[in-house]
Amino acid sequence: MKGKDTLFEVVVGTYEKILYGLKVSEVKNSKFSLSVEPTFIIPAHLNSIKTINCGGRYLASGSADENIIVYDLKKRVDLGTLMHHQGSITSLQFVGQKNLLSASDDSSIVIWKSKDWELLKVLRGHKGRINDTSVHPNGQLALSVGEDKSLFVWNLMTGKKASSINLRKEGLSVFWDPNGTKYAVLFDTSIQIYSIGLPDPQHTIAAKGTRYTSAEFIQHGDDTYLIAGCNNSTFHIYGPINDKFKQEKHYIVKGHKTRVKAIKYIAKDEKNPYLITASSDGLVVIWKWDDLLKSLKSEKSTNYDISEEISSLAVVYKHKKKSAPEVKLEKENEEEEEDIKKEDPIDLPVAGIWFGKVRVTCMDINPAEYK
Repeated sequence: MKGKDTLFEVVVGTYEKILYGLKVSEVKNSKFSLSVEPTFIIPAHLNSIKTINCGGRYLASGSADENIIVYDLKKRVDLGTLMHHQGSITSLQFVGQKNLLSASDDSSIVIWKSKDWELLKVLRGHKGRINDTSVHPNGQLALSVGEDKSLFVWNLMTGKKASSINLRKEGLSVFWDPNGTKYAVLFDTSIQIYSIGLPDPQHTIAAKGTRYTSAEFIQHGDDTYLIAGCNNSTFHIYGPINDKFKQEKHYIVKGHKTRVKAIKYIAKDEKNPYLITASSDGLVVIWKWDDLLKSLKSEKSTNYDISEEISSLAVVYKHKKKSAPEVKLEKENEEEEEDIKKEDPIDLPVAGIWFGKVRVTCMDINPAEYK
């Protein structure tokens, strides 16, 4: 993954057991402002990939095969396999570059030391499968939710449970806001937003006519938004999330044809923030966040459907599959770029797309400090 124009790298895990690395670069005189090209394709696991996470120079992937594989993003090498869990790996979270948290169907959370990948601590408390974990931005606390309908707060400095909350229903995902002042728990038909230190939710968002599949807080300037992917191929934009927040004022965006499996946000600088969405059919869309908000605010309706336009573009720019684990596409991409340069820019709030024709299960971002 080389080149001065590289902005970041999208890493995608799939049901087909394969990891994809996608280099995102600026491109001029093209239909899109960003090019999205595969940098690696790795047949990583013996079963479907359930979760991935980038932490500094490291990438970790977890699978239904009960194994965790760690990669060095700087050297582009496989560092080996971590084996301890007796169930599918459901969540991976780096704590800075010093530690890795892994959670599993086996009801345990393991803390690994990234210096030598030694197992440091096993956290127990949940009864049954753990669905997700989230590490506080300061690296001192972690949250976990599971099928036992509870939320645990863990003190990572001591490796002990700090507190717990009875959620009364199974939390599927949990995540902090970038400032670490609030967190949210995602259920299949609702999202509860909590302020840190308070046992009751500050806001409850209800899905209407659909089910949630993924969600993420994003910080844009002074405003915090919550983006939620749904199984009806849409994603919802809620916010700004503050004391005056009302669910009724939100936008529904349809840019995919199948359920939205993952959502990420990256802002290398204030002028170029990007929202990345990935759907189960292998379509990755990179949205120009500022342009998307402008388009939504200018629409008379809160429903914004450009799925047909994106779908037609995706067919043209779909990724050509290769059988080799390491793929070099330089020559092929040069030929494709020559064709693209002849076209006029699209009039959509989309910076780039990639269509892998694979079943996406998870996604994360490597900010490209290690490339």
